Amino acid sequence: MKNFKESLTNQQKQDMRIKLKLKELEEQVKSAEEERKNLLETIDVARNTLPYTRFIMTKECLVVLNDNNFRDNPQNVAFKYGGQIEIIGYVTNIISENNELIDNNNAFAEMYKFVNQVLLKLYTERTEIYVIHPLAMYY
Repeated sequence: MKNFKESLTNQQKQDMRIKLKLKELEEQVKSAEEERKNLLETIDVARNTLPYTRFIMTKECLVVLNDNNFRDNPQNVAFKYGGQIEIIGYVTNIISENNELIDNNNAFAEMYKFVNQVLLKLYTERTEIYVIHPLAMYY
């Protein structure tokens, strides 16, 4: 193997390094594509499962938004009022990995656990998130 490497010209060595780099980049792209597909699947499941279509995600909170409560068209809010938002609301649920707050005797317990797991996937570095229903939002 050593003799083989020494017998290569500088151009051949450079070509081999380039091919190796290209192969590494292809593997990274494939990996990123899989992560993107997984995230899209999670978002699709969340859209089809959750009763709300709009959310605000913060570091540790998921604020659910009801389109009927906006003064302006909800489609334009992000463009019209960019920047910082102050939200006053109340915590309606605490979603955690251990699901200890879910009553297993409830007929819908498995569905709640599934929804919680979907929501937790959106927060990759959190083990607990707070679901907040806003009373008022100030832009």
